[in-house]
Amino acid sequence: MFLTFKSIKVLQKQEYWTEIFATEAGAVYQSNRERCFWLYFKTEWTGLGVNQFYQLKKTVQSIDLATMALNPDKAFDYDIIALPESERIFLLTLSEILSLQELLNGTAVMLDLNSIIYERLYSIPICS
Repeated sequence: MFLTFKSIKVLQKQEYWTEIFATEAGAVYQSNRERCFWLYFKTEWTGLGVNQFYQLKKTVQSIDLATMALNPDKAFDYDIIALPESERIFLLTLSEILSLQELLNGTAVMLDLNSIIYERLYSIPICS
């Protein structure tokens, strides 16, 4: 992997990040300092706001994988996903879409789990 100026800057920021979820295909980190998520996927780093993260998850979930898999036309070999409010575009194959779905779903579950644990630990019991 060649290190560019951008990738060096990203690597320097990682000391402030918390890994939320990782698979063989990539990982999602949370940066409290920058108030965003960092998606590492296909050897690329993408910064996402909370709304962008959930919009990306919704977009990836809405892809009709069965149609992609069953259609022999070359137009169905790839899908293009554009991030809202960003210049970032993903060009993904069927297997990459499945990997991204797994990564985004796992991240969303971990975020939900974290919220539930926080709520249970810090809720104030009401005594009568």
